[in-house]
Amino acid sequence: MTNTYVYGVLEDTDAAGLEPLNGGGLGPVRTLSSGGLTALCSDATGEVMGRRRELAAHADLLATVCQQVPVVPLTFGTVLPDDDAVRVELLERLGDHLHAELRRLAGVVQFAVTVRLEREVVLGDIVRGDPRLAQLNERVKRLPPGSGQAERLRLGEAVAAAYERAAGSIGDSVVGELARSAVDRAQEQPVDQDGTTALALLVDRGQVKRFLSQAGQVAEGLAGRAVLRVVGPLPPYSFLAPMPEPTARSSGAWD
Repeated sequence: MTNTYVYGVLEDTDAAGLEPLNGGGLGPVRTLSSGGLTALCSDATGEVMGRRRELAAHADLLATVCQQVPVVPLTFGTVLPDDDAVRVELLERLGDHLHAELRRLAGVVQFAVTVRLEREVVLGDIVRGDPRLAQLNERVKRLPPGSGQAERLRLGEAVAAAYERAAGSIGDSVVGELARSAVDRAQEQPVDQDGTTALALLVDRGQVKRFLSQAGQVAEGLAGRAVLRVVGPLPPYSFLAPMPEPTARSSGAWD
């Protein structure tokens, strides 16, 4: 039995000018249209397992499309029973919602941003920059193996707390700088124990070059204390309004 896999939805007028698309691990890409909307689809002849090549095919296709025209991306694994279900249950029944989202997000793209601290560099700066920690660190180094557990614990707790503060400070600084060139932001992940901050930024299409230039300057300014990674342009995954509940059978379609 062949089902229909759906990557995302765009306006008919935008779909007409798209360059040829390759579905990679999910098969040839074709289009289905109704109500002024076009769904990008592939035939799903078996279960979509979430293998690396399938995940990459889904993400790569949508990334390619979003650099040309606005697109509402659907969750990986969106499978409807057949082409009629795509037209009726997705494009027609949810048409008002999809048109509104495409209009709302027409002029923007998403960038995924992570700030990861260089742990050893930052820890070294912390100890050297605090005389009390530096002295305690030297005392602990001179202790015989297995002794001074209280001092070792106090040093560890103090350094961990200082590292957490440094991670928050550096992350907030980077986010604040990049957010100046963004329309909106969404926190994907708070600062974790490794000192990594992750977020999504919504950037005006006309400001992409400026944003990337600013990101490059911010990365240089980190001076080896952290690594800035910026991925995009991407479809606005993190800024979509919730999809209305479907009536058609699907596999992860509306998560």
